Amino acid sequence: AVGGALYGVTATPIANYLREGKATAGVLTRGLGWTLVRDTGGFALYFGVFTAIRGSLIQFEGADNEAIMEGRYAWTDIARRLCVSSLAGAGAATFSYTWRSPFDTMYKRSCGYRPPDTPLLSWDRFITSPRGIKAVLLGAATWAAYEFSMLAVHRLHRHGRHLEGLDE
Repeated sequence: AVGGALYGVTATPIANYLREGKATAGVLTRGLGWTLVRDTGGFALYFGVFTAIRGSLIQFEGADNEAIMEGRYAWTDIARRLCVSSLAGAGAATFSYTWRSPFDTMYKRSCGYRPPDTPLLSWDRFITSPRGIKAVLLGAATWAAYEFSMLAVHRLHRHGRHLEGLDE
């Protein structure tokens, strides 16, 4: 949530300046209240939902971190961990978008970037927005890549310990 607040406070003036080309206080802070609610809640929801989904699916991951560090796992465990991470990332991005979209619309309405009758949630915007379906797919891919890189680090660490004679 703190990261979201910091993002909102820094990104809003930049976005407003890029849209308006003016650096007046009124332009830089326009819609800031909406973006603070959007980003603070969106970031908290994203990481909270990711953690909740990941925790609820942990039973499906297979080998735990200790077993992986010790090299006691099957390749199916890796596939299972990547799937669980992907599902958690996709779920987190979906919940975050559902929270953020109405506040983003309110921000854009308040700045005059969207008509006043623009719906707060829209399937069409979800499909076409970089923060919509693309973010869900990116959320799934990002967490799978993160999980894969962590598994690789564990494997390299184990291999290094083996080479040093520390791992029997």
